[in-house]
Amino acid sequence: MSRFPDLAYEWANWIFSCRRCNEENKQDQWPGTGYVDPSAPEPQERPERYFDYDPATGEIIPQSGLPASDRGQALQTIDDLGLNQLDVRFYRLDWTRRFLSDFNTLPSMERQAFADFSTRTGMEFAGASLMAVRRLPQR
Repeated sequence: MSRFPDLAYEWANWIFSCRRCNEENKQDQWPGTGYVDPSAPEPQERPERYFDYDPATGEIIPQSGLPASDRGQALQTIDDLGLNQLDVRFYRLDWTRRFLSDFNTLPSMERQAFADFSTRTGMEFAGASLMAVRRLPQR
């Protein structure tokens, strides 16, 4: 806030205000393009448009084929917020494995409801769940 006092009351600046993101990673950084908004109301601005997931490493990576400016925004978000720090990747991998295990044990008629519930905005690891669902073979 000391470097960007005009952003103190901007909602987009508070989206990433959890202690870890704010104190350990983001701090006073604010790129000119802003960050990818996890609560964006417009589908074309949602994180799944910007990010993909490497299921082997747990890393968040930019979607292939993004325009250069959007790729830069995705990379800046990943770097500034520490989305690929080792412990974060570990929790993401652990969550994804548990999600897929639970998903695969459900009867096929219940899987869509489970996926819809797990990928709702505001759910913990909703993005990782969504990326895991997108990688499932179509049935």
